[in-house]
Amino acid sequence: RSIRVGFYSRWFTRAIAYESNGAVYFNTRKSEAGSPGNIAHEVMHTIGYEHDGNAAAGNENTVPYVIGNIVDAWLAQPAPSMLSKVLGLFKK
Repeated sequence: RSIRVGFYSRWFTRAIAYESNGAVYFNTRKSEAGSPGNIAHEVMHTIGYEHDGNAAAGNENTVPYVIGNIVDAWLAQPAPSMLSKVLGLFKK
């Protein structure tokens, strides 16, 4: 399955991105557009999960928001340094 991606540019909207007919459109005027969590959120829409309106308030427990937040939280974790990985090889 493929997902089409498009872009649009609007200042005066709350929307960061939206899904329509299996395509995801990202608002190039919003710095959050295209972030990993935003992409995950929009992919959830393409497979059928929805929420009410464009505001996060009241939608925090919907699949798109939960998955988007999980992705952002996971990526915010510090990655172990290569040195600590190498040193970990020598532990008994």
